[in-house]
Amino acid sequence: TPTQTPIPVPFIELEYENVDEVFLPLVEIGSLGIEVDWGDATTNIYTKSDSGVVSKKYESIKNVIVKITGDIINYGLLSFDVMASNAKIKQAKVVGITTITNSSYMFYRCGNLQKIKFSKFDTSKITDMSSMFASCTGIQQIDLKSFNTSSVKTMDSMFMSCTSLTSIDLTSFNTDNVTSMF
Repeated sequence: TPTQTPIPVPFIELEYENVDEVFLPLVEIGSLGIEVDWGDATTNIYTKSDSGVVSKKYESIKNVIVKITGDIINYGLLSFDVMASNAKIKQAKVVGITTITNSSYMFYRCGNLQKIKFSKFDTSKITDMSSMFASCTGIQQIDLKSFNTSSVKTMDSMFMSCTSLTSIDLTSFNTDNVTSMF
């Protein structure tokens, strides 16, 4: 009998440096829920009713890799706690996410972010990408050639204050439905 390839579980993986607390902007969780692996052998399950900012306090300052798997609808929020936490993200991966409809502020103020990788990230349902990478002052390259932006209406300040950004591939960007870009 042929072996079936398992369907990969979608996830967002964030590598933090020197944190004692992490805040995640899980603004809207889908009906299937999500699991957060906090990188210290603890995990939490969150349901739709838990939507909002969730956090984890660590016993000491450490480097951790936090992995969020499941049904994420809206990830990103403008809040002081999230911004302080985002500032300590060094690397990020977004893999197989198909449910996000709003990515505004997703990586906002990730000033130490050096590398971000998108793989099978379905952006076709996203309508708002405003400030998605704003103030990512450490990143030099972003590969967005796989982004489907045909549903996006708002791209305000998407790359604002990305002062180190020297290379970005926007060849796949369709801005026909964008009504606000500044």
